[in-house]
Amino acid sequence: MNFRLYKQIVAENVELQSFPFKSELKMEAFIIDNPTVLSSDEYTNIDVLTNQLHLPEGRKTSDGRIDIILDIDNEHLAIVELKKGTIELTHIEQLKEYLNEATTNRERFLRILNSNYDYSAHSIIGLIVGNDINNELKPLFEKGLSHNGVNIHAVTLSRYRTADKKEIYTLSEIFAPRKSAISKVRFKDWNEFADQLTKRGFTQQIISLAHRIHNESIKYLDLSVSSVVYAPNAYTLNTSLPKRRTVFAYIHIQKQTIKIYLSYKNSVPEEGLIHSNSDRYPDLFYISLSPNDDITSTIKEMIKKSLEIINSL
Repeated sequence: MNFRLYKQIVAENVELQSFPFKSELKMEAFIIDNPTVLSSDEYTNIDVLTNQLHLPEGRKTSDGRIDIILDIDNEHLAIVELKKGTIELTHIEQLKEYLNEATTNRERFLRILNSNYDYSAHSIIGLIVGNDINNELKPLFEKGLSHNGVNIHAVTLSRYRTADKKEIYTLSEIFAPRKSAISKVRFKDWNEFADQLTKRGFTQQIISLAHRIHNESIKYLDLSVSSVVYAPNAYTLNTSLPKRRTVFAYIHIQKQTIKIYLSYKNSVPEEGLIHSNSDRYPDLFYISLSPNDDITSTIKEMIKKSLEIINSL
């Protein structure tokens, strides 16, 4: 399981009192304002697409209403079911009904989602979120719970308030396998990596930009091809030194944007942007490139600097 404290306590002897969400609407509003509270080691970039989506005939005997739909890492559509109390088996069964509708009638579901963005290549996952979880269900999620090939994870949001009622802290706990099948998907080389991007609808313009970043970085830093690891929507540049942390550049490819995540010390470079999940990744920034942009000498120097920082750890 993964723990995530949304607001970090730095003072000693802080007295906290339980302050659970009193309604699913309040929980929903909190997640919409703070989607990173649902992030994990596997799922890092989370965007809220919509909430309270009406799904005609979405349940066995009636229409349904999906609490929240998320875009995760530009790879997954997450259907989120919220429960203000303890997550029970019956709640999972309700989520399964929505997953059935989204997978068996996928084209219809995407039309109802009514987005200008093409999500046809995204896989679907289920998230059930509550204040607590039945202890008997925890092993099921940690072992790996799925329904018709769709992964289902559980998240608890435990909220606390200081005795003076001035500060509120939210602790999220994620119940999922430590490593899922998604995190193990890797491609052997650039050609295989680019081929799956093409099949999933990425334009040649964005793939070509990713390729130039790939080749220029390898050449500029005198890297070996084995220094690159290819995942479904990203590739990483890795130091060859034997250490716990090896990634010094993370290149995340989206349909209209490429983001290069790098390490920094002291201050973020002028061209860089703070990581959206900065409380989890306080030493990372990113550069955002559009299809018409290109890798410049400045960007290559920033990648080189990131390598030097990681090697100095």
